[in-house]
Amino acid sequence: MNCYLTQREFVGEVTQSDEDCHDLLRMNIECFQKLVYILRGIGRLKDTVHCSVEEQVAIFLHIVSHNVKNRPAKRYYKWSSETMSRYFHMVLDAIISMEDNYLKQPSVQMETPKEIHDNPRMWPYFKDCVGAIDGAHLHIKVSTELVARFHGRKQWPLQNVLAACTFDLRFTNVLAGWEGSASDSRILGCAINREHGITCPLGFPLLKHYITPFRSTRYYLNEIREPMFSYTTQRKLVIAACLMHNHIRGVMPYDPLLNIVDGEINNETAPIHDIVDEMEAHESQQPIGDGKKRGNNIVWSKEMDKCLILELMHQANEGYKVDKGFKDQAYIVACSSLNSSFNLSLSREHCVNRLKTIKKKFRLVQEMLSKSGFS
Repeated sequence: MNCYLTQREFVGEVTQSDEDCHDLLRMNIECFQKLVYILRGIGRLKDTVHCSVEEQVAIFLHIVSHNVKNRPAKRYYKWSSETMSRYFHMVLDAIISMEDNYLKQPSVQMETPKEIHDNPRMWPYFKDCVGAIDGAHLHIKVSTELVARFHGRKQWPLQNVLAACTFDLRFTNVLAGWEGSASDSRILGCAINREHGITCPLGFPLLKHYITPFRSTRYYLNEIREPMFSYTTQRKLVIAACLMHNHIRGVMPYDPLLNIVDGEINNETAPIHDIVDEMEAHESQQPIGDGKKRGNNIVWSKEMDKCLILELMHQANEGYKVDKGFKDQAYIVACSSLNSSFNLSLSREHCVNRLKTIKKKFRLVQEMLSKSGFS
Protein backbone atom coordinates (compact mmCIF):
# COMPACT_ATOMS: atom_id res chain seq x y z
CA MET A 1 0.00 0.00 0.00
CA ASN A 2 1.37 3.42 -0.98
CA CYS A 3 1.72 5.46 2.23
CA TYR A 4 2.35 8.60 0.18
CA LEU A 5 -1.19 8.73 -1.16
CA THR A 6 -3.35 11.64 -0.10
CA GLN A 7 -5.66 10.96 2.83
CA ARG A 8 -8.75 10.68 0.61
CA GLU A 9 -6.99 8.31 -1.78
CA PHE A 10 -5.68 6.24 1.14
CA VAL A 11 -9.10 5.72 2.75
CA GLY A 12 -10.61 5.06 -0.67
CA GLU A 13 -8.01 2.41 -1.44
CA VAL A 14 -8.46 0.70 1.94
CA THR A 15 -12.24 0.50 1.53
CA GLN A 16 -11.99 -1.09 -1.93
CA SER A 17 -10.86 -4.48 -0.61
CA ASP A 18 -12.37 -6.55 2.20
CA GLU A 19 -8.95 -7.93 3.04
CA ASP A 20 -7.27 -4.52 3.31
CA CYS A 21 -10.21 -3.07 5.19
CA HIS A 22 -10.22 -5.91 7.70
CA ASP A 23 -6.46 -5.83 8.17
CA LEU A 24 -6.42 -2.11 8.93
CA LEU A 25 -9.83 -1.47 10.52
CA ARG A 26 -10.77 -4.96 11.82
CA MET A 27 -14.07 -5.03 9.88
CA ASN A 28 -15.04 -5.62 6.27
CA ILE A 29 -16.29 -2.96 3.84
CA GLU A 30 -19.99 -3.60 4.48
CA CYS A 31 -19.53 -3.38 8.24
CA PHE A 32 -17.47 -0.18 7.92
CA GLN A 33 -19.94 1.49 5.56
CA LYS A 34 -22.89 0.64 7.79
CA LEU A 35 -21.11 2.11 10.82
CA VAL A 36 -20.41 5.31 8.87
CA TYR A 37 -24.05 5.43 7.74
CA ILE A 38 -25.29 5.14 11.33
CA LEU A 39 -22.90 7.75 12.75
CA ARG A 40 -23.69 10.18 9.97
CA GLY A 41 -27.42 9.48 10.27
CA ILE A 42 -27.67 10.30 13.99
CA GLY A 43 -25.95 13.60 13.33
CA ARG A 44 -23.05 13.09 15.72
CA LEU A 45 -20.48 13.11 12.92
CA LYS A 46 -20.52 15.39 9.89
CA ASP A 47 -18.34 15.82 6.85
CA THR A 48 -16.01 18.78 7.05
CA VAL A 49 -14.39 20.69 4.22
CA HIS A 50 -11.23 18.62 4.49
CA CYS A 51 -12.26 15.37 6.24
CA SER A 52 -15.18 13.05 5.53
CA VAL A 53 -16.97 10.91 8.09
CA GLU A 54 -15.40 7.84 6.46
CA GLU A 55 -11.94 9.16 7.18
CA GLN A 56 -12.81 10.19 10.75
CA VAL A 57 -14.11 6.71 11.54
CA ALA A 58 -11.11 5.08 9.82
CA ILE A 59 -8.73 7.11 12.01
CA PHE A 60 -10.47 5.93 15.17
CA LEU A 61 -10.68 2.27 14.14
CA HIS A 62 -7.06 2.21 12.98
CA ILE A 63 -5.74 3.57 16.30
CA VAL A 64 -7.94 1.33 18.46
CA SER A 65 -7.50 -1.84 16.39
CA HIS A 66 -3.71 -1.73 16.36
CA ASN A 67 -3.03 0.17 19.59
CA VAL A 68 -0.95 2.78 17.80
CA LYS A 69 -0.26 6.35 18.80
CA ASN A 70 -1.10 9.43 16.81
CA ARG A 71 2.47 9.92 15.61
CA PRO A 72 2.78 6.68 13.55
CA ALA A 73 -0.90 6.76 12.53
CA LYS A 74 -0.76 10.29 11.12
CA ARG A 75 1.75 9.03 8.53
CA TYR A 76 -1.15 7.34 6.76
CA TYR A 77 -3.72 10.14 6.99
CA LYS A 78 -1.47 13.21 6.55
CA TRP A 79 -2.92 15.14 9.49
CA SER A 80 -1.22 16.78 12.43
CA SER A 81 -1.25 15.07 15.84
CA GLU A 82 -3.75 17.63 17.15
CA THR A 83 -6.14 16.98 14.26
CA MET A 84 -5.82 13.21 14.65
CA SER A 85 -6.56 13.48 18.37
CA ARG A 86 -9.57 15.74 17.78
CA TYR A 87 -11.18 13.39 15.26
CA PHE A 88 -10.36 10.38 17.45
CA HIS A 89 -12.27 11.83 20.41
CA MET A 90 -15.13 13.01 18.21
CA VAL A 91 -15.70 9.48 16.93
CA LEU A 92 -15.25 8.00 20.41
CA ASP A 93 -17.95 10.26 21.86
CA ALA A 94 -20.24 9.52 18.90
CA ILE A 95 -19.91 5.77 19.43
CA ILE A 96 -20.52 6.09 23.18
CA SER A 97 -23.74 7.99 22.41
CA MET A 98 -25.09 4.83 20.73
CA GLU A 99 -24.80 2.78 23.93
CA ASP A 100 -28.59 2.41 24.28
CA ASN A 101 -28.83 1.06 20.72
CA TYR A 102 -26.11 -1.57 21.03
CA LEU A 103 -26.33 -2.64 24.69
CA LYS A 104 -29.76 -4.17 25.12
CA GLN A 105 -30.82 -6.03 28.25
CA PRO A 106 -32.46 -9.47 27.89
CA SER A 107 -36.23 -9.34 28.19
CA VAL A 108 -38.09 -11.00 31.06
CA GLN A 109 -40.34 -12.76 28.52
CA MET A 110 -37.45 -13.91 26.33
CA GLU A 111 -37.39 -17.52 25.21
CA THR A 112 -34.66 -19.92 26.25
CA PRO A 113 -31.56 -19.21 24.11
CA LYS A 114 -31.09 -21.78 21.36
CA GLU A 115 -27.50 -22.32 22.54
CA ILE A 116 -29.03 -23.85 25.69
CA HIS A 117 -32.20 -25.36 24.23
CA ASP A 118 -30.28 -27.25 21.52
CA ASN A 119 -27.54 -28.49 23.86
CA PRO A 120 -28.49 -31.67 25.78
CA ARG A 121 -25.76 -30.94 28.33
CA MET A 122 -27.49 -27.68 29.33
CA TRP A 123 -31.17 -28.33 28.67
CA PRO A 124 -33.28 -28.24 30.82
CA TYR A 125 -30.91 -27.45 33.69
CA PHE A 126 -30.11 -23.91 32.48
CA LYS A 127 -33.40 -23.13 30.74
CA ASP A 128 -33.80 -19.93 32.79
CA CYS A 129 -30.26 -18.68 32.17
CA VAL A 130 -30.16 -15.45 30.15
CA GLY A 131 -26.43 -14.79 29.83
CA ALA A 132 -22.99 -14.75 31.40
CA ILE A 133 -21.09 -12.23 33.51
CA ASP A 134 -17.34 -11.90 33.86
CA GLY A 135 -14.79 -9.36 34.97
CA ALA A 136 -11.37 -8.37 33.66
CA HIS A 137 -8.46 -6.37 35.06
CA LEU A 138 -7.09 -4.05 32.38
CA HIS A 139 -3.86 -2.09 32.52
CA ILE A 140 -4.60 1.61 33.08
CA LYS A 141 -2.62 4.83 33.30
CA VAL A 142 -3.50 7.15 36.19
CA SER A 143 -1.83 10.00 38.05
CA THR A 144 0.67 9.27 40.82
CA GLU A 145 -1.86 10.26 43.49
CA LEU A 146 -4.31 7.56 42.32
CA VAL A 147 -1.89 4.69 41.71
CA ALA A 148 -2.45 3.10 45.15
CA ARG A 149 -6.23 2.92 44.60
CA PHE A 150 -5.82 1.15 41.27
CA HIS A 151 -3.26 -1.43 42.35
CA GLY A 152 -4.69 -4.94 42.26
CA ARG A 153 -3.28 -8.36 41.52
CA LYS A 154 -0.52 -7.15 39.22
CA GLN A 155 2.45 -4.86 39.67
CA TRP A 156 0.85 -2.08 37.61
CA PRO A 157 -2.39 -0.07 38.04
CA LEU A 158 -5.54 -1.83 36.87
CA GLN A 159 -9.15 -0.98 36.18
CA ASN A 160 -11.73 -3.61 37.02
CA VAL A 161 -14.27 -4.09 34.24
CA LEU A 162 -17.48 -6.09 34.57
CA ALA A 163 -19.44 -7.14 31.49
CA ALA A 164 -22.53 -9.23 30.76
CA CYS A 165 -23.25 -10.93 27.45
CA THR A 166 -25.79 -13.23 25.86
CA PHE A 167 -25.01 -16.69 24.51
CA ASP A 168 -24.50 -15.36 20.99
CA LEU A 169 -21.58 -13.36 22.46
CA ARG A 170 -23.12 -9.90 22.34
CA PHE A 171 -22.61 -7.55 25.25
CA THR A 172 -25.70 -6.46 27.15
CA ASN A 173 -24.06 -4.40 29.92
CA VAL A 174 -20.58 -3.00 30.58
CA LEU A 175 -19.32 -1.35 33.76
CA ALA A 176 -15.82 0.10 33.38
CA GLY A 177 -13.55 2.34 35.41
CA TRP A 178 -13.56 0.69 38.84
CA GLU A 179 -10.30 0.60 40.77
CA GLY A 180 -8.29 -2.59 40.55
CA SER A 181 -8.41 -2.91 44.34
CA ALA A 182 -12.24 -3.12 44.36
CA SER A 183 -13.74 -6.54 45.06
CA ASP A 184 -15.76 -8.32 42.39
CA SER A 185 -18.82 -8.60 44.66
CA ARG A 186 -18.84 -4.83 45.21
CA ILE A 187 -18.69 -4.16 41.48
CA LEU A 188 -21.43 -6.69 40.79
CA GLY A 189 -23.63 -4.99 43.39
CA CYS A 190 -23.05 -1.64 41.68
CA ALA A 191 -23.81 -3.15 38.27
CA ILE A 192 -27.16 -4.47 39.51
CA ASN A 193 -28.28 -1.42 41.48
CA ARG A 194 -27.29 1.37 39.10
CA GLU A 195 -29.65 2.85 36.51
CA HIS A 196 -29.81 0.65 33.40
CA GLY A 197 -27.84 -1.96 35.35
CA ILE A 198 -27.71 -5.72 34.88
CA THR A 199 -31.19 -7.19 35.07
CA CYS A 200 -32.06 -10.58 36.46
CA PRO A 201 -35.44 -11.80 35.16
CA LEU A 202 -35.94 -13.94 38.27
CA GLY A 203 -35.53 -10.99 40.63
CA PHE A 204 -33.37 -9.89 43.53
CA PRO A 205 -31.59 -10.11 46.13
CA LEU A 206 -27.95 -9.86 45.20
CA LEU A 207 -26.20 -13.07 44.06
CA LYS A 208 -29.28 -15.23 44.53
CA HIS A 209 -29.58 -15.92 40.83
CA TYR A 210 -25.92 -15.94 39.81
CA ILE A 211 -23.76 -19.05 39.42
CA THR A 212 -20.04 -18.58 39.99
CA PRO A 213 -17.53 -20.27 37.64
CA PHE A 214 -15.20 -23.09 38.57
CA ARG A 215 -12.28 -22.06 40.72
CA SER A 216 -8.74 -22.35 39.33
CA THR A 217 -10.16 -22.23 35.81
CA ARG A 218 -8.81 -19.70 33.33
CA TYR A 219 -11.44 -17.83 31.34
CA TYR A 220 -9.35 -15.15 29.63
CA LEU A 221 -6.24 -14.55 27.57
CA ASN A 222 -3.09 -13.26 29.19
CA GLU A 223 -2.51 -10.29 26.92
CA ILE A 224 -1.34 -6.97 28.41
CA ARG A 225 -1.01 -3.76 26.42
CA GLU A 226 0.57 -0.55 27.61
CA PRO A 227 -2.12 2.16 27.94
CA MET A 228 -1.52 5.51 26.26
CA PHE A 229 -4.68 7.49 27.05
CA SER A 230 -6.02 9.32 30.08
CA TYR A 231 -8.17 7.52 32.64
CA THR A 232 -11.42 8.99 31.29
CA THR A 233 -10.56 8.05 27.71
CA GLN A 234 -9.51 4.54 28.69
CA ARG A 235 -12.82 4.03 30.46
CA LYS A 236 -14.70 5.19 27.36
CA LEU A 237 -12.59 2.99 25.11
CA VAL A 238 -13.63 -0.15 27.00
CA ILE A 239 -17.30 0.65 26.40
CA ALA A 240 -16.68 1.70 22.80
CA ALA A 241 -14.83 -1.56 22.09
CA CYS A 242 -17.80 -3.55 23.38
CA LEU A 243 -20.19 -1.51 21.22
CA MET A 244 -18.03 -2.09 18.15
CA HIS A 245 -17.91 -5.80 18.98
CA ASN A 246 -21.72 -5.91 18.95
CA HIS A 247 -21.81 -3.97 15.69
CA ILE A 248 -19.35 -6.36 14.02
CA ARG A 249 -21.17 -9.35 15.46
CA GLY A 250 -24.43 -8.19 13.93
CA VAL A 251 -23.15 -7.28 10.45
CA MET A 252 -20.28 -9.61 9.59
CA PRO A 253 -21.36 -13.23 9.08
CA TYR A 254 -17.76 -14.41 9.35
CA ASP A 255 -14.86 -12.80 11.17
CA PRO A 256 -11.55 -14.65 11.81
CA LEU A 257 -10.78 -12.83 15.06
CA LEU A 258 -14.19 -13.47 16.59
CA ASN A 259 -14.16 -17.09 15.45
CA ILE A 260 -10.87 -17.68 17.28
CA VAL A 261 -12.52 -16.41 20.47
CA ASP A 262 -15.64 -18.47 19.77
CA GLY A 263 -13.57 -21.62 19.54
CA GLU A 264 -11.79 -20.91 22.82
CA ILE A 265 -14.98 -20.05 24.71
CA ASN A 266 -16.95 -23.01 23.39
CA ASN A 267 -13.98 -25.33 23.95
CA GLU A 268 -14.06 -26.32 20.32
CA THR A 269 -11.16 -27.66 18.31
CA ALA A 270 -10.24 -27.06 14.70
CA PRO A 271 -11.30 -29.59 12.06
CA ILE A 272 -9.56 -32.92 12.31
CA HIS A 273 -7.51 -32.39 9.16
CA ASP A 274 -6.14 -29.05 10.41
CA ILE A 275 -5.00 -30.63 13.66
CA VAL A 276 -3.36 -33.56 11.93
CA ASP A 277 -1.64 -31.30 9.39
CA GLU A 278 -0.11 -29.18 12.17
CA MET A 279 1.01 -32.31 14.02
CA GLU A 280 2.44 -33.78 10.84
CA ALA A 281 4.59 -30.68 10.28
CA HIS A 282 5.74 -30.78 13.91
CA GLU A 283 6.58 -34.47 13.81
CA SER A 284 8.03 -34.58 10.28
CA GLN A 285 11.44 -35.53 11.62
CA GLN A 286 10.14 -38.15 14.06
CA PRO A 287 10.11 -41.87 13.27
CA ILE A 288 7.01 -42.99 11.40
CA GLY A 289 4.53 -44.33 13.94
CA ASP A 290 3.13 -47.78 13.51
CA GLY A 291 1.54 -48.33 16.90
CA LYS A 292 4.47 -50.45 18.00
CA LYS A 293 6.37 -50.03 21.22
CA ARG A 294 9.67 -48.19 21.35
CA GLY A 295 11.00 -49.09 24.76
CA ASN A 296 8.14 -48.37 27.16
CA ASN A 297 6.36 -45.91 24.83
CA ILE A 298 3.85 -46.30 22.01
CA VAL A 299 4.74 -44.52 18.76
CA TRP A 300 1.53 -43.02 17.39
CA SER A 301 0.92 -42.76 13.66
CA LYS A 302 -1.10 -40.10 11.88
CA GLU A 303 -3.85 -42.64 11.18
CA MET A 304 -4.05 -43.52 14.88
CA ASP A 305 -4.37 -39.85 15.81
CA LYS A 306 -7.17 -39.44 13.28
CA CYS A 307 -8.99 -42.43 14.67
CA LEU A 308 -8.62 -41.20 18.27
CA ILE A 309 -9.83 -37.64 17.57
CA LEU A 310 -12.71 -38.71 15.34
CA GLU A 311 -13.93 -41.19 17.94
CA LEU A 312 -13.67 -38.62 20.75
CA MET A 313 -15.55 -36.08 18.63
CA HIS A 314 -18.28 -38.66 18.15
CA GLN A 315 -18.37 -39.33 21.89
CA ALA A 316 -18.62 -35.58 22.57
CA ASN A 317 -21.67 -35.38 20.30
CA GLU A 318 -23.15 -38.30 22.22
CA GLY A 319 -22.86 -36.32 25.47
CA TYR A 320 -19.83 -38.05 26.99
CA LYS A 321 -17.76 -34.86 27.32
CA VAL A 322 -17.70 -32.70 30.44
CA ASP A 323 -16.05 -29.34 31.07
CA LYS A 324 -12.76 -30.80 32.28
CA GLY A 325 -12.45 -33.60 29.75
CA PHE A 326 -14.16 -36.78 28.59
CA LYS A 327 -15.98 -39.36 30.64
CA ASP A 328 -14.39 -42.78 31.12
CA GLN A 329 -16.91 -44.30 28.72
CA ALA A 330 -15.58 -42.10 25.90
CA TYR A 331 -11.98 -43.26 26.42
CA ILE A 332 -13.06 -46.90 26.66
CA VAL A 333 -14.85 -46.68 23.30
CA ALA A 334 -11.87 -44.86 21.73
CA CYS A 335 -9.44 -47.52 23.00
CA SER A 336 -11.66 -50.28 21.67
CA SER A 337 -11.79 -48.62 18.25
CA LEU A 338 -8.01 -48.17 18.13
CA ASN A 339 -7.30 -51.71 19.28
CA SER A 340 -9.63 -53.27 16.73
CA SER A 341 -8.45 -51.06 13.85
CA PHE A 342 -4.69 -51.35 14.46
CA ASN A 343 -4.44 -54.69 16.29
CA LEU A 344 -3.15 -53.04 19.49
CA SER A 345 -3.68 -53.43 23.22
CA LEU A 346 -3.94 -49.80 24.31
CA SER A 347 -5.34 -48.85 27.70
CA ARG A 348 -7.36 -45.82 28.77
CA GLU A 349 -4.17 -44.14 30.03
CA HIS A 350 -2.62 -44.34 26.54
CA CYS A 351 -5.55 -42.43 25.05
CA VAL A 352 -5.60 -39.85 27.84
CA ASN A 353 -1.88 -39.13 27.52
CA ARG A 354 -2.02 -38.95 23.73
CA LEU A 355 -4.89 -36.46 23.87
CA LYS A 356 -2.85 -34.28 26.24
CA THR A 357 0.03 -34.32 23.75
CA ILE A 358 -2.27 -33.37 20.86
CA LYS A 359 -3.77 -30.50 22.84
CA LYS A 360 -0.34 -29.21 23.82
CA LYS A 361 0.96 -29.19 20.25
CA PHE A 362 -2.19 -27.66 18.81
CA ARG A 363 -2.26 -24.97 21.53
CA LEU A 364 1.21 -23.78 20.47
CA VAL A 365 0.07 -23.43 16.87
CA GLN A 366 -3.15 -21.69 17.92
CA GLU A 367 -1.26 -19.17 20.06
CA MET A 368 1.02 -18.30 17.13
CA LEU A 369 -1.91 -17.81 14.76
CA SER A 370 -3.75 -15.61 17.28
CA LYS A 371 -0.90 -13.09 17.51
CA SER A 372 -1.59 -9.75 15.85
CA GLY A 373 0.13 -9.47 12.46
CA PHE A 374 0.82 -13.20 12.10
CA SER A 375 -0.04 -14.64 8.74
